[in-house]
Amino acid sequence: MKTIHHVVLILSILLFIPFFSRADLRVVLKLSPVSAIQFETINAYVSVLNDSDREFILDESDRENKAHAVFIVERKRDDIVKRIDDRPPVKKLVIASGAKQDFISDVSLLYDLGTTGRYVVKAAIEVGNIRYESNPVVLDIVRGIELASVSRSVPGYPDRVRRYILRYWTREKREFIFLCVDEDDGKTSYGVFLLGGLIRVNKPTINVDRKGNVKVIHQTNRDCFIWSEFESNQDGVFFIDQSYHGVDGKPYQFLKEPSPSPK
Repeated sequence: MKTIHHVVLILSILLFIPFFSRADLRVVLKLSPVSAIQFETINAYVSVLNDSDREFILDESDRENKAHAVFIVERKRDDIVKRIDDRPPVKKLVIASGAKQDFISDVSLLYDLGTTGRYVVKAAIEVGNIRYESNPVVLDIVRGIELASVSRSVPGYPDRVRRYILRYWTREKREFIFLCVDEDDGKTSYGVFLLGGLIRVNKPTINVDRKGNVKVIHQTNRDCFIWSEFESNQDGVFFIDQSYHGVDGKPYQFLKEPSPSPK
């Protein structure tokens, strides 16, 4: 009788093992950008392919579900970057056998990437004690090259000095300009805003008035300037508008594609 009970117990345990422990997953990761200005948003684009013969389910709302999505972020080998937010990269994935599903997650929101330098990032799906890792992606965090800066008190808060810095950096053989805003000697970021492409013929200008109105003008091609406007208050810095202007300050006349010739 003991032998029969033992066999039944073993069979019960085997049957109780959830199917996802036998999952066969392939994970692919892309980051954008891979050369980021310090405190800029970094989006992770993750693809998960289910190579098993069963449906794969990840569900953070189900306590019995043992599957989780994570990132592995290292400064150097075995130097793991700490996590600063407990929110999961994705809350739910349901992937049919042989199918693929994608999700996007802000990796800079979840992990401490505030220090300049080189990182290696991988995405992974953990199922119990099994981890399915993606390809590694090298990520560079840079300060960018400063072009201009202005410091002003936050409206209504004279003891809070906020700094507005224009920086540029090159991506894919093009130069771009960014507005970077911080307080506390750079310890607290209030946003990194990509303003567009830049040609360095005329130096960009930035103006911040006492009411917190921010205006940046930079040249984006030989005869076109971009005017970017923001509002800065006690809650943060917020984009208002962006417009294109000629050298004379008038609205820029974009060239339109010619209409198809009538047949």
